[in-house]
Amino acid sequence: MLRVAEVSFHGLTPAARDLLQSKSISAKAVAILVRMKPSRQTEAARLMVAAACYSAPYARALISATERSLVISSRAGAKVLMEPRRRRAAGREIVDLAGKLHDLSGFSGSDLITLQVARLYFVRLLQNKRVSRYLQKKWPQVFSNLEELILTPM
Repeated sequence: MLRVAEVSFHGLTPAARDLLQSKSISAKAVAILVRMKPSRQTEAARLMVAAACYSAPYARALISATERSLVISSRAGAKVLMEPRRRRAAGREIVDLAGKLHDLSGFSGSDLITLQVARLYFVRLLQNKRVSRYLQKKWPQVFSNLEELILTPM
């Protein structure tokens, strides 16, 4: 990988550039991101930061799962890595993940870890039959809230 100072961010949106400028990203990865439309560039940059992965293969995976309408230019003779149905599904999943990352952007890492630990604790509590029966009988609203919390995907 090249050092940050050697990578040209020309062609990236300001939002994507701000996200990636301080990261150790390869020039090939930036070249791949530039092939995406501005809204998709920002989503892809957020996903790269969330995954802490700034390599060209990861950028290629992101562009291969991108709807063709969000790609500015295709390379001549490039192979389609996914069939259209799977590409649409992966694209929807990536857009959904980008939205969730945006929703969580106000939380610190320690807040998210605390939330995950608490969620796992609630799962264990509700797996205990005695605790579960007690909550259902004495605190039905608390039980339903905890059950809803653990059933909600993170």
